[in-house]
Amino acid sequence: FVAISFAKSPGTMFPGDTVLGWADATGTSSFIGTFHVTDRSLDDSNRLTGAADWAYDKGVSQASLCGVDTDGGRPEGSITTICFSRMLLEPRAFASADLRPTVMMSTDPTTNTTTGATTAQPLGLNWAVASWDELREHYARNRGGFYLDLTAGAAAQAADNTWSQQRRGWVIAHGVLMTVAWVFFLPLGPLFPAHRWLLRGATAPPQWYRGGGKQLWFLGHVSCQWVGFALLVAGYGIGHSKHVHERGRTQSSLIPPGGAAKAHNPLGNAVMIIAFVQVLLAHATRPAPDSGLRRRVWEYGHRIVGRCVIALAWAQ
Repeated sequence: FVAISFAKSPGTMFPGDTVLGWADATGTSSFIGTFHVTDRSLDDSNRLTGAADWAYDKGVSQASLCGVDTDGGRPEGSITTICFSRMLLEPRAFASADLRPTVMMSTDPTTNTTTGATTAQPLGLNWAVASWDELREHYARNRGGFYLDLTAGAAAQAADNTWSQQRRGWVIAHGVLMTVAWVFFLPLGPLFPAHRWLLRGATAPPQWYRGGGKQLWFLGHVSCQWVGFALLVAGYGIGHSKHVHERGRTQSSLIPPGGAAKAHNPLGNAVMIIAFVQVLLAHATRPAPDSGLRRRVWEYGHRIVGRCVIALAWAQ
């Protein structure tokens, strides 16, 4: 698809008045529609139809690049073109109701004359493209914003908003914390009790642990799990903070769009809940070592829950 949006703030996706369309070379499968963009999610609920549609004379076509040398003599690809018209003064457009200043027209309702200004107000626009014919999120690199001078025919690129740039850093921090927790510390911790025989019953000096006498495998296990859990909580907090959140969504533009991206947030919540359950199992319900059957049942449950949450986190 190809989309062009009259943006309140170029470089920021919403709010915006958008026309989006796609087509194939044969013209048998095409679509073009008008949308009011209110957040990063765009679906049929954002579409404007009937009397609410401010764009008219809409059309979309796709032309093959056959005959154009695009790759060492191997023509390939196509160009999708969308066409439409709109009024400069359009109350039905939510984010761009009055574009008269972009052509130096007066906003005085009693006149249609120019304002007398020597320069026009730049028209702020956003664009986005994707290689699929459906309302599905595009890759982060396939979008941008720009300012268009309608009187001079000149355009200037709009920088991404500062919030978006900062968000990318927080998303990376979220990913690094989660990776260190789930790839290193949390899988390493269970190896200590599983291979305790390597330590041959060695215990820690009294000054290492309150009360002293704790076996080294137990201290290694607990230390890795708590460090990993702390990183997990920090990463989860960042993922759900205002630094990453955008109108109720936490999906990252660093994750390729599609079903996997949509599953990231709910799957992450499930992993976090199970991790908390595992902590409760480990500390609040742990029987004494000489509890017999009760202890064996607890060890089995603790081990199974731990392995399952690690596997689910790796899938995440």
